[in-house]
Amino acid sequence: MDKDIVPLCLYLNDQTKSSYIGFPAKKHTKDGIKFSCQPIPDARLVAQFYVVNPDITTRPPGMDLFCARDSPDSQLATVDLSIVYDPFHYQKDCIRFYAWVEPVPHATPLHVWKSGSLMYFSFGKEDPGKGFTEVDFSPIYVLIDPRIKDADRIKGFKGREGKEGQGAFEIKNNYPQFKFSGYQGRCIPDPNGMSVGDCTVLYGKNILFPQYRNQEPTLRNYIDQLYNKRGEDNFLFRHELIIGLVILFILLIGVLAIIRKLSD
Repeated sequence: MDKDIVPLCLYLNDQTKSSYIGFPAKKHTKDGIKFSCQPIPDARLVAQFYVVNPDITTRPPGMDLFCARDSPDSQLATVDLSIVYDPFHYQKDCIRFYAWVEPVPHATPLHVWKSGSLMYFSFGKEDPGKGFTEVDFSPIYVLIDPRIKDADRIKGFKGREGKEGQGAFEIKNNYPQFKFSGYQGRCIPDPNGMSVGDCTVLYGKNILFPQYRNQEPTLRNYIDQLYNKRGEDNFLFRHELIIGLVILFILLIGVLAIIRKLSD
């Protein structure tokens, strides 16, 4: 699995309606590193999902950095989820990850509800009950193992073998190999793409340097092309104006020469 993609575990205490986002256990085997969500007291495992590693120093285009803050009294509970605007500010008891706040292909919506210090996360739209309010940026969009057939996913691109949905991404060493492509200012999941790290670097390069620019309809490309087109039009206009003035000057000289010859 790409080191820039990390798994997280989502748990739920059905009695308190309290959710917990935690890290899976990591085990080294002869086939590589294995991740597994371990049982925790008074809660059941809802799902394992995938997000983008927060250690990527350059923010991937179109993604937001989130902080899932743990309970300060050592309880296995998430008490807040917030967007981090300063990536260099590290908060204690905070699980950080990159995800999307807008729909992207192949991603699954994760709805976020809050009631005081209780957080409720759900891959469905069910209301957790009285006292809970869905937060402003809910849902966020994360990645689910493509082999889970009943997950609610945004329709995406087909894979190299024409597969779509749960079969679009390659499975290697029992883990999905999520790929990404740059489109309209965002790195979005694409089974025919590249790693999220390469997408972040190359897409920024395409946007900033004209010699590498792709032709997708981004705002910057549109503005650049608009002004370049105007510049070309202005150049042609000036060129035609000069030629016209030269021709007019030659005609004027010819007329004056004819008038002088007739007067002699």
